[in-house]
Amino acid sequence: MVPARVASSSWLTRRRVRQVRIASFTVCTAPVYRLRRGRAIPGGELPGRTRVRRVAAMADTDLKTLTDRYVSVWNEPDPERRRTAVRELWSSGATHVLNAPQEMRAAAAALGFDRLVLDATGHDALEVRVARAYQEFVAPGTFVFRAVGDADRIRDVVKFRWQMVHRDGGGEPVATGLEVLLLAPDGRISHDYQFIEN
Repeated sequence: MVPARVASSSWLTRRRVRQVRIASFTVCTAPVYRLRRGRAIPGGELPGRTRVRRVAAMADTDLKTLTDRYVSVWNEPDPERRRTAVRELWSSGATHVLNAPQEMRAAAAALGFDRLVLDATGHDALEVRVARAYQEFVAPGTFVFRAVGDADRIRDVVKFRWQMVHRDGGGEPVATGLEVLLLAPDGRISHDYQFIEN
């Protein structure tokens, strides 16, 4: 049996240690939030002077800049610049998921697969994916990719359409796709879902 005074003091000691650990762990940057019923409310502090702060980079991501950077990486001819752009655009464990084009789905269906989804995870796989698309569609000099300009965002989800068009600007788009991106707190892409629409 532990005397009440000793038990009380050891409980207070544990609480103070816990508060110090929490306070030292949560030092970050910009806007301060406090929790109320499980939700973050701007401007405030938690008990024990512990500050909960949110990384502002994701909120500051400009849609036009993001979509322009996204499309330009697929048009980039220089391998080193393309490699750097991939690492700046996608987070290290990011996944790019492609809803396969109709002809690939038809071939898969003939083999008994009812769905065909392709994915690339991590910077190395993403770099290969982007490089192969460049080699097949852009390098021959006939086509380029461009953003349509219809980007929209809800919280950390961004959607926009892109087109593959003739380099000389003539004719109808050869292909159109819908991109749905999930952004990580640092503003880079963590999940990238690509739907080929035609």
